Amino acid sequence: LLDALLPPHAWRPLDEPPTPVCLGASAAEAQAGAQQRFDELGAAEAPQLRAAARELARRLQQRRQRGRRWQASALGRVDLVAALRRLQGGRPLLPLAHRKPRRPPQQCLWLGDVSGSMQEPVRALLLWAHALAQQPVAGLQMRFWAFGTRLHALSALLRDARDADAALAHLADSGLGRSGGTRIGSALQQLRAQEGPRLAAGRCTLLLVSDGLDHRPDDPLLADELRAWRARGVHLVWLDPLRRDHLDASTALARGVHARWPIATLTELQRFVEGFTPADSGA
Repeated sequence: LLDALLPPHAWRPLDEPPTPVCLGASAAEAQAGAQQRFDELGAAEAPQLRAAARELARRLQQRRQRGRRWQASALGRVDLVAALRRLQGGRPLLPLAHRKPRRPPQQCLWLGDVSGSMQEPVRALLLWAHALAQQPVAGLQMRFWAFGTRLHALSALLRDARDADAALAHLADSGLGRSGGTRIGSALQQLRAQEGPRLAAGRCTLLLVSDGLDHRPDDPLLADELRAWRARGVHLVWLDPLRRDHLDASTALARGVHARWPIATLTELQRFVEGFTPADSGA
């Protein structure tokens, strides 16, 4: 059923061995990374994390579509409306005015779980998030949050911090309460309340990074929120850095997740980036 519903790369069983992908690294380094757990990544892997961040930002930016409105341009189609207005006003027709379609910016929201069950990979997650935040791309708006029992904004911190360790220290000082449990549904609800007016239907991707372990496995709020995000036209991708499979395939699909990827190793993260295409994202 999953094979029929999803393209081949949008879903991979958790027991399938990862295929090494070369992204900003040699083939030998990629093969070695296949055996390295995501929670063991550190400064030595920073170049590969930055390469993965650059590639993901590029692919997100490619989702930009032509809007319905137009804007003045030095090149492009001749603006017939502007030409008629010039004639009506008695102004010279030349040089001709041109216009091009506006391309509204794409949005990407990164929501990372830093609760007790995610303490092992939290530093690696912040390394990756910091690399993403340091990759400004024209036409792409990226914003970052962490959550445990409540939501915590990270965008300004990750862009201004000298490294991921500074962001990690700030989180520790913020009293976010990593040992206080996980409330995924509540975090999604808070984020939707904050970002709702700014969400661009069809132009927004939500990267939810979590093992799926919630304080209430049968919490109806989580199911309701996943469906609510999808109803807003947001492409929701669930990334599992621990391969614990607390949210199984059928449940994820039923609740509105478009795709789910394990990223328990650097190679799996690279595989997700390589497999993330504009077509997958509903562009």
